[in-house]
Amino acid sequence: MYEIHFEIGERDDLVDGMGETVVIFVNDRDLSRITREVELPFAARDGKPELAGNHVGLPPETDILPSHRLLGRTEGRDDDWDGKFAVLGCGCGVVGCWPLRVKTTPREATSLWHDFKQPHHRHWRHGGLEPLIFSRAPQPGTLHVRAGPKIRRRDVLVES
Repeated sequence: MYEIHFEIGERDDLVDGMGETVVIFVNDRDLSRITREVELPFAARDGKPELAGNHVGLPPETDILPSHRLLGRTEGRDDDWDGKFAVLGCGCGVVGCWPLRVKTTPREATSLWHDFKQPHHRHWRHGGLEPLIFSRAPQPGTLHVRAGPKIRRRDVLVES
């Protein structure tokens, strides 16, 4: 069982300067850094190692209440590609430019994240990321998380 938590961080935004981003941590490791480790062999084989892990978190309004995306309910144009939604976007700030998409399967006691894909390089395999199984809170339809210092717990327990 994995633990997931979120923190609000900053990222360079090519249009607006600095912008807020939701940093997803899995067992206290930044998901974008884990993704870099998994993607690097494929990117290096393609002769473009700089592309590996070129992801940033999405804007807070995308992942935090009232959003239901983290439980698998798609909500935007970057979602619902083969039943998957973007959990990370491109380092340039445009989610669809270089997204990392995942399929979510909510279960009674757990939430399963699996079938990670980088749609622009479908031959890259993300088996080192999956499956991620998170505990669900005692209330049906919520994801139990440990909130980071800038997000209150009530903001991330999401009702489905």
